[in-house]
Formats: sequence, structure tokens, C-alpha cells
Amino acid sequence: MPPAEERRVGVWRTWLGVHDAGPRGLLSLASLVTAGRTLPGLDTFAEDDQRSWQAFSARLADPNAAWDWRARDSRREAALGLATRCDAAELYESLRLGDPLVAARESFGGAVVAGVVTASAGTRVEVTLDRLACRLREGSDVEAQPGFLHEAVNRTNHGSRLHGRVAGTYVTGNEQLILAIADPVVRGGPVRLGERLTLRPRAVDPRQQRSGRNELHRRFAARRSWLSGGPTPVPSRRDVPFDVVIAAAE
Repeated sequence: MPPAEERRVGVWRTWLGVHDAGPRGLLSLASLVTAGRTLPGLDTFAEDDQRSWQAFSARLADPNAAWDWRARDSRREAALGLATRCDAAELYESLRLGDPLVAARESFGGAVVAGVVTASAGTRVEVTLDRLACRLREGSDVEAQPGFLHEAVNRTNHGSRLHGRVAGTYVTGNEQLILAIADPVVRGGPVRLGERLTLRPRAVDPRQQRSGRNELHRRFAARRSWLSGGPTPVPSRRDVPFDVVIAAAE
């Protein structure tokens, strides 16, 4: 079914077996789509929202702040706001890959890949993938679970079989795509030749994100400029909606 059809309420009524087309049917749809277990990790968003709301309320209640909501954000507020939104988007995309249906869909686009270990040395593991579609870029952090896709997703919350960095990809003479993983950290014994693995981008740690935002806040609060010193910033890449790319193009 085309993705545009998923926006039609009638399609969801058919899928979920709701025959009432009135307000009562909408309430039935709402109760059905919110039933079941919450995706693990979503509680982090509620905690961050609560923390942001408390900070906002405290600033409004402070008689000495004299804060005008119509004024533009300072550089520190703008930078932290952008970092918070980017972190939330990356965390949500990472959590979605823990849903079996989402992971199955992403396997056709190459965000999740599966294959068999065909080479293993001390600092390098090579996996021959089942398909040529692969969106795991060179230099990106990945993790792997043993087994086929449905088995791997069920093991997501129990720790990865290995994690490492994508060293590169290449196609063999018989048209098979090989993904090389550098500096693998392996759990549960050494990786065996012929072992089946399912790979995905490494899960985002919300605690590391929060620590990074705290460090950004500390640097902006310092009196001296930290942009002119320290290590060279590392470029950060993330998926961007196509309409945003078009709007930003010259």
C-alpha cells in the first residue's frame, strides 16, 4: 500500500476492524492504537520534557529575571535548543529500530542489514550481506545481534553480540556486498565463521546525550571563547527530510 494511504482514517478502520465512522469510532481507534506496551526508552522524553518545563516555569516565576518571551534566544539558548531537538530526533529513530515491524521495513532500505561472517581477525570482522542495499556509512558506529532479523530484535534489550565501527564496504566478483567492521568489541566468545548477524546503527545512549548537552552548556557559560581553542570539531551527519534539503538548497 502506498504510504499516502496510511494517512486515511478509513484505512486504519479497516485494519483495526472499527466499523463506526462517527466520533465513537474515533474513540475506539484511539484506544486501540494506544493499547499495548510502550516502546522501551520513551520514558526518557517525558523526563526531558518535565525538566525543560520546570526550568521554564522557574524562569517565569523569578522576579529578578525580567525575561521577555518575545525576545530572541541568546546564542547559548539557541545552541542548546538545537542540540536538544537533534538529540531527541536521533534517540527516537534509534528506539524505533527496536520495533520488529520498523526494523523489518528498514531492512529493505538498508538501515538494518543481515549476513554471515566470512572473515574474522583480531581487529576486523567481515560480514557478507544478504542484500546489496546498505546505508551504514563508513566511520559510523554499528552493533550486531546474532540470528535473523526477528531473533535479533528480540535480543536488542539484552546487549549486543558485538559493536564497532564500519571500516568500509566492497562488492565481490560474484556481486555480494561485504561490510567490514573495525575494532570490534565482542561479547559471549569470539565471532565464528558462518555465524549469522543482523547489524543496525548503534543504539543511542540518552545519558551520553544529556552529558554532551551539559558540556555544551558549560562551555557557553565560560567567559573565554572555547571556539578558538581545543580540538577541531568533528562533522556530524544525520538524515534530513527531503523537503528540508530542497528548502536549504541554493
